[in-house]
Amino acid sequence: AVVTASQDIPQPEVTIVPVSCFGENDGAISVVNVTGGEPPYLYALNGGSYSSVSTFQPLSPGVYVVSVIDASGCEASVTIDITQPQELNVELVAIIEGGGNIIRLGDTTELQA
Repeated sequence: AVVTASQDIPQPEVTIVPVSCFGENDGAISVVNVTGGEPPYLYALNGGSYSSVSTFQPLSPGVYVVSVIDASGCEASVTIDITQPQELNVELVAIIEGGGNIIRLGDTTELQA
């Protein structure tokens, strides 16, 4: 008798939510599907403990490693870079008729671009 066996390595499919604004920590990584391997699957972020939680949030910008392990102990990982928009810098120069060029807290003025 010939016995053959094949073990597929689990391959995670992920979606990435980048950080919304510079300096925020609202990024996310979700494992939306796993192909191969033997269910059930467990997930880990950056070498942490495995659990059934497949979404990792909130995340700051940076590089993360998402790992999946199947019921047979086969493991696969994917490296993901969570990005953020560039910092937005604005310099306002106000020339206020009537002198002073000072806007105090609570004052109102009209700005034109």
